[in-house]
Amino acid sequence: MICIIDSGISKNHIFNNLVNYQYNFTPIGSISPTYSHGTFVASRATFGDYIDDCLSSNILQPYCKFIDVQIFGKDVTGNELNPSEFHVRTVIETIVKRHYQECKVYNLSLGANDPISDFTFSEMSKLIDYLSKKYKILFVISSGNIDSPLGNYPLGHFTNSDSRITPPAESLLALTVGSIAKHDTQNSLSKKDELSPFSRIGPGSDYGIKPELVAHGGNLVSPYTFNPRVSSYGFSPCGTQINGNIGTSFSAPIVALYAQKLFDYYPDATHNLIKALLCHFTYSRNLTNNFSNNIKQHIGFGEPDIDGALESKEFNGVFIYEGELDDSHYQYIGFHIPVTLAENLESSLKVKITIVYDPQVDPDNEVEYSQARISASLFKNTSKGRKEVNIDSGSKYNLPWNPIIQFEKSFKSSYLTGEWFLRLRLYTRGNNINENYKQNYAVVIEIMDEESNTPVYNDILTEFKGIYQKIIVKLAA
Repeated sequence: MICIIDSGISKNHIFNNLVNYQYNFTPIGSISPTYSHGTFVASRATFGDYIDDCLSSNILQPYCKFIDVQIFGKDVTGNELNPSEFHVRTVIETIVKRHYQECKVYNLSLGANDPISDFTFSEMSKLIDYLSKKYKILFVISSGNIDSPLGNYPLGHFTNSDSRITPPAESLLALTVGSIAKHDTQNSLSKKDELSPFSRIGPGSDYGIKPELVAHGGNLVSPYTFNPRVSSYGFSPCGTQINGNIGTSFSAPIVALYAQKLFDYYPDATHNLIKALLCHFTYSRNLTNNFSNNIKQHIGFGEPDIDGALESKEFNGVFIYEGELDDSHYQYIGFHIPVTLAENLESSLKVKITIVYDPQVDPDNEVEYSQARISASLFKNTSKGRKEVNIDSGSKYNLPWNPIIQFEKSFKSSYLTGEWFLRLRLYTRGNNINENYKQNYAVVIEIMDEESNTPVYNDILTEFKGIYQKIIVKLAA
């Protein structure tokens, strides 16, 4: 079940049985919710990005149900009424406290108009961070839209400071989602799998990666114009029409859907692990004309590969671990490399690691907002014992005090198989953090044969049976 905090989900024949709870928190003076935006968002959160396929198949298979929280309304004359930020914060806190045990994913396809500033966090993002940690839930937030050209496209457009994400997308613990194109034409501004022209970009307030992920939200054609042929698709409030629209509002619910699937398939997983899986298993996406080398500040870690997050393939193996750290000890997490990887001269070992944690934050100190950080080092097995592995700066993302760490390393030769280690250490700062503070975290460690010659997964099971607990997920038909 996903919570959609928006303009309302119309209970037409499609959604009538998909709304478990409905709350009307529209502004004073409203006679009804506006429905259009919220229904479109909800359709993408349960049917995914393939709604237009039903035109040929006539088959609709919703994945999940909803908590429908209505906060945008219209008055008796049809004018739209928008809530204040204070009102939205009050509603969010009320709903989370009421439903956090049964609902883990909260979609916010909304935001302010003005871009964020360095080391400044909105009151809404502070609340989202507080609720995320306290109730162990995951907010999925749209990065925001650039409504008009900001300069020559794409370089002048995206280097303009007004292209930065808008609140509350700067939330440290939420997943922020940008948009990529899936459809293109001869005169479209972006090609397939490129950043959408309207998608707001990072960095975050702490200079960390924002958005972390991207999904399909549509495209524009030259000069900067909507065209339904290159848009994303969703249902109209009446439930009888499939409409086209564009925006990060419609890419965010795709990631919310993925998050809900992972919570369902890994019922014991925390929000940290779900976030780690989504950020670890991704497809690389592109920028128009490769206008920037800093691709992560535009598309984050990429587009989620939900199948990769659910099931190891033949040539890779994945270790998943969750734990907690104190600031007095190192913690070593062991994992094993099968001997067959080194024996096969046509194989090439690659290790990729993602760590996600949820630091306590200080709402009164925005410069040192995050009060905990984790350092991580990889140690390989050698004839003389453990040896720390040097990771090139271009192969790692490790911004101090930011709650995501990711790095990877390829090994062509000069390594021993067997047990390797990931070493973690916790550091804290600030006057408000408890001296006995412990930090929860999740780790995803993937080992793979880059040449696709060694059956890594099966070889791990064969050589190290009895050491690891195999995770079996029930995949949807």
